[in-house]
Amino acid sequence: ALSARRFAQGDIGSVTISFVGSAVYEFLPRVIAEARLKQPQVKISLTEMNTYQQHEALRARRIDLGIARAP
Repeated sequence: ALSARRFAQGDIGSVTISFVGSAVYEFLPRVIAEARLKQPQVKISLTEMNTYQQHEALRARRIDLGIARAP
């Protein structure tokens, strides 16, 4: 939540987002395009992970945001 707020305010230099594969086709391109328009100075890194991997990566602070499907 803190990283999301800092990103929205432009106070963060980079954000790492993980996603499940289906998100690439559904809405992720629109979200990333809008984020880059609003915060062009922020580097956005994307990585594909399954839901379990995202959970572990969030706990270990290796990613800032995970986009997953509900079980």
